[in-house]
Amino acid sequence: MDSINFLGKADFPISSQTMEMLQGMTQLAGALAILGGPNYILTGCNESGVGVVSPGIIVIGGQPYAFLGGNKKAKITIQETKENLIAFGVEYPEARTKRAVVFSDTGEYVWADFERVPTNLELKTLFQSIKGDAPGTVKMWAGQVSKIPVGYMLCNGDELLISAYPDLFDTLGVSFGGNGISSFKLPDLRGRFVVSYDSSDTDYNEINSSKKGGSKTAKLIESNLPPHKHIMPWGENVNVDWNPPWGYAQDYMGNRRGSNGNDNDNSWAYTSPVGDSVPFDIRPPYFTLAYIIKVTA
Repeated sequence: MDSINFLGKADFPISSQTMEMLQGMTQLAGALAILGGPNYILTGCNESGVGVVSPGIIVIGGQPYAFLGGNKKAKITIQETKENLIAFGVEYPEARTKRAVVFSDTGEYVWADFERVPTNLELKTLFQSIKGDAPGTVKMWAGQVSKIPVGYMLCNGDELLISAYPDLFDTLGVSFGGNGISSFKLPDLRGRFVVSYDSSDTDYNEINSSKKGGSKTAKLIESNLPPHKHIMPWGENVNVDWNPPWGYAQDYMGNRRGSNGNDNDNSWAYTSPVGDSVPFDIRPPYFTLAYIIKVTA
């Protein structure tokens, strides 16, 4: 911004050029008001409990104006007062124009539309409170993989440079791989269900790549079966000349065959083989989404 050294020497001349320069500097400073938007309350304008609003500064159309305050009304307007100037016997009509904002029944601006703009300090505090997820936060993503939000990546085990993602490395370290000197890895959750951390269970008491397990399918083995018995097709025969489909024991005593106390050298009978050892699916009903991780602060 320009400057004028009024105190450089006594009797500094006030010329039209100097005043024009001052006016330009004032307009330039006033233009900063647009930073808050076209219409807003800059300062003051506090409402009391009796419907009275205190004076302050209000911005309309990007220009700051003094607000005179007063009894609250629904509308406001810009009030102009023009003043004539007489100097050295010469009159300068409407040489000065004063503008201020006042409440008015017929105003063109609605008072309720004007809100107070927060200060930079207030904005900083607000931004810090809503800065979002911390690096290392994992979420579900239902959109296309090509449209994953900025600052997030797929949990696919990719290896990243520590220098590029220092905040994420500070959180993950080498829990999921990497040399810890120049690189580290993201968790690889492709095709995985996630189990919650549990400090009391050795399967789930750490968050790292070693704590994983499970399978899509399984095969039953004998040790998986509950204790049980099979009824065999067998019976007793008392000196009857017939040919049982399962055959006779090789030897028997008297006319007794079968499983009573007179059995002798019984032979074993087997059922026909069944089963093909085909693995079966052990997953619960599932739906595919993508796990994504916050990688930037």
